[in-house]
Amino acid sequence: MNERLRTFLLGLLVLCFIEAPLRSEESKEVITLEDIEIIRITSDGRLVIDYENKTAEFYQNVKVQDKNGTMTSNYLKVIFSSDGLGVSKMIAAGNVVIKHKERTAYSDNAVYVVQTEVLRLIGNPKITEKGNVYTADEITILVRQNKVLFEPSAKILIKDSAKQ
Repeated sequence: MNERLRTFLLGLLVLCFIEAPLRSEESKEVITLEDIEIIRITSDGRLVIDYENKTAEFYQNVKVQDKNGTMTSNYLKVIFSSDGLGVSKMIAAGNVVIKHKERTAYSDNAVYVVQTEVLRLIGNPKITEKGNVYTADEITILVRQNKVLFEPSAKILIKDSAKQ
């Protein structure tokens, strides 16, 4: 069992329940929870943590929340980095719905690679935004570049805002 991974996971659990501001020892400045990137993952089913393989698997009605939005799915596998101190990849399966501001993405499966900030929507993917619908066989969102790739068989249904 990797002690660093166990310490990291315990730290995540503690951060989820802290309500008082934290203080940095070096600068003595106050750090609030709004300053900390927190990802909250819940599920109605079980959670299986595999310390040896550095994974966590959530089952049944999984919900991921952070400051940018939410994701729901039937299943989620979190793969931790080799040092066990961060997340390297998240794989969601079954009725994946991702909500971010005015945009909602749907797919059967989704894979997010943290280092490259690439999100792939696989299996009946579609994105809706302000009444418009975008579909393709696969949708890849390049977060860093602020680009979305629809390939192949891309289709767009544009809502006619003049007829409102």
